[in-house]
Amino acid sequence: MKRIIYISIALVAGLLLSSCNKDNAGSGYLNLSVNGYTFGWSGSDTLRVEVMTNAGEWTAEPDSPAIKAEKDGAEAIITMQPNETSEYVSGTVTFTAGGLTRELYVDQMPKMYDGMFKDFPLTDGDIAMSRNGKYIGYITQTLQSDDTYKYESWLLDTETGEVKVLEEPPYAGAGETNYNGIRCLSDDARFIVFQNDGEAVYAMTIDGEPYDIKVPDGYHSPGVEQMSADGSVWVGYIKKEGGPLYVPCKWVDGEPEVLEYPEILIDGVTPTYNGTMARGCSDDGSVIYGSEWTSFLMLYWVDDELVNIGYDNGELINESDSVNGLHTESQNTSMSPDGRYVGCKYGLGSMSGAVPALIDTQTGRYYTMDFDGTVLTIGPDGTVFGASPSFGVSQGLVLDFENNTSVALEDWLYQEYGVNIGSGRMVNKVSTDGNVLFGYRISAGAMGASYSYWFIRLK
Repeated sequence: MKRIIYISIALVAGLLLSSCNKDNAGSGYLNLSVNGYTFGWSGSDTLRVEVMTNAGEWTAEPDSPAIKAEKDGAEAIITMQPNETSEYVSGTVTFTAGGLTRELYVDQMPKMYDGMFKDFPLTDGDIAMSRNGKYIGYITQTLQSDDTYKYESWLLDTETGEVKVLEEPPYAGAGETNYNGIRCLSDDARFIVFQNDGEAVYAMTIDGEPYDIKVPDGYHSPGVEQMSADGSVWVGYIKKEGGPLYVPCKWVDGEPEVLEYPEILIDGVTPTYNGTMARGCSDDGSVIYGSEWTSFLMLYWVDDELVNIGYDNGELINESDSVNGLHTESQNTSMSPDGRYVGCKYGLGSMSGAVPALIDTQTGRYYTMDFDGTVLTIGPDGTVFGASPSFGVSQGLVLDFENNTSVALEDWLYQEYGVNIGSGRMVNKVSTDGNVLFGYRISAGAMGASYSYWFIRLK
């Protein structure tokens, strides 16, 4: 039996922003409800793409005989022949109406892997995986015929493939803006934190019940970045009038606690003015990492005790606060599940030329490699996943700090598991049991590079 995939609940790859925007060709437009998809090798998938246009009759032409495109009213039905080879197959379906064109990008897994593997819709916000790898939460934004967007929140069970639609969160910002991403969630999806424009500011349960993010007296604007596996510990930041802009905070069973933070910059004189953010934590929440948000210098807390490792090992280059040292930015998945290792980069802040760095929170030591790059996450067995170059990431890597060597992610997966995932993918989260990999995919197109999320269940 063929598996019919409707785009409203499909796990689809977004490869170009252009398919979600109208062309300025007079008053005409041609839009697709999806602009990319990864097919399984067997040829049993059927993808339905809604075509929205006022430019007259439309056509859909594949560039490969392996792809079939048929019209069904306002939808295009896309299928692919079985891929019996050991190679990743890619192709394009070009939609035309009047003088307008859109491209749908498709690819297909090789026969050697028939497990759970999916690409997700392009989104302006984050997609989050629970620590145990069971759930992935995401939000789709579908352009409607009246030029407005429909927002829907979804929860994928990576063990069964089941997709559940979540209750719609309330609008943010006077009803004008909706939440565009999910920042983090607990292992049982009992707690889900939504983000709007990069700020993780709203939480609810899997049943749609709002969950209050409390702040201490004198503070406001909480932002939750990550949580422990059971959802009992949350970490992030709050804001304080008249003080540093950001103050690190953790919540234990919903009650906020301000974490210790550096009050003076690395020059030993200037008070911190942007403040400090907590970004991520271990599975049990006992080890937390983050950065001082003026210099981006790395720091971490063990049982609430601050270790200012970025300051301890950094150096001020000049009077303009150019700081060389251990840096981290906005990743909330850079720590190993047990909290022992946290990944970052060593160099001049967010500038190019930084090298991958790994911190051992038990010993306070750090290690570096000698090429451009950064560490994205660490698996439960100590496998280190990174990327290079560190600015404008383009290549996923598996790093060996002991031998100062690296291997491309796609080569490592093929060697270890016999899986061919193609190029342009990076891992930034590994499940606690190591069986699920989750991360980014980079694709090139007419509008430049675009980013989408993907995951693979290896066992």
